Amino acid sequence: MANQKYKIELTALDKTKKAFTAVKTNLSKVKSNTMAATSAITKSTIAFGLFAVAVGAVVKSSLEYADAIGKTATRTNISVELIQALQIAFIESGASAETAEKALTKFARTVGDAQKGLKTYSDIFRDLGVEIEDSSGRFRGIETVLLDSIEAISNLTSISEKASINAQLFGRSGI
Repeated sequence: MANQKYKIELTALDKTKKAFTAVKTNLSKVKSNTMAATSAITKSTIAFGLFAVAVGAVVKSSLEYADAIGKTATRTNISVELIQALQIAFIESGASAETAEKALTKFARTVGDAQKGLKTYSDIFRDLGVEIEDSSGRFRGIETVLLDSIEAISNLTSISEKASINAQLFGRSGI
């Protein structure tokens, strides 16, 4: 009996395979969801960054615009409100805000030259019927002269005459 061989057959049932498969499937879903969330966060970060840049550009542009109007008001002694109104008129007629600023600056120089007695400009104002001095001989305000000039020019019937006077008073940008 010492030489007897025994054959033992073991059968095992793998009960963990199903659990590991479920875990593996769930981990794949977690990985997929994590990648989707990471992508969404990245896109949101980029979008927020672009939004911040856009807001910064608008703020900078607004400050530059306000600064330009303030400087034009200082150079010309014309109120900010009137400058803005005239800029809108320039923009509606196809010009730019910068063109309006140049034209107003030129007009202020023109009035100054007329006040100094430069015949070319004082004749233009006289022909338009715009007084640059009041009855006591003091110079009228630039805004008053500007508004009177705009009204007088608008009453002219000849388009070429309007263009010529605008060019002389406001420079080429006034045309």
